[in-house]
Amino acid sequence: MLKPETLASMGRDLMAIPAYPSDQHDLILRMLDRFVDTPEHLRWLVDTAVMYLPRWEGVPALRGLYCTRYKPADGIEADCTIPGFTPADNEMAYYENKANEEQRKLLKWQHEAAPKRLQ
Repeated sequence: MLKPETLASMGRDLMAIPAYPSDQHDLILRMLDRFVDTPEHLRWLVDTAVMYLPRWEGVPALRGLYCTRYKPADGIEADCTIPGFTPADNEMAYYENKANEEQRKLLKWQHEAAPKRLQ
């Protein structure tokens, strides 16, 4: 459970998302407190939501976004529908990283295996 003042101060930044329902702000903060477990995780969630949500999509969208990086404190997992954070996007990024890592290894091995030039 987060400190109420931490939740309130960081959660206020969500109001920067277009169409955020400020009349439901207290309810949204209570919902966030159910699945966000540290101030660092809350800061990441709020900053990422403000940066990537073109419009308020509700608490389920925030939960899905959170689950792309952290395990929710209440154990309820959700998929993210925000472009760039969907399961398909995450899988593609994983395989791209693996391919880049293999390419670096291959270049290193080629360099090590190349005959040394005479000086």
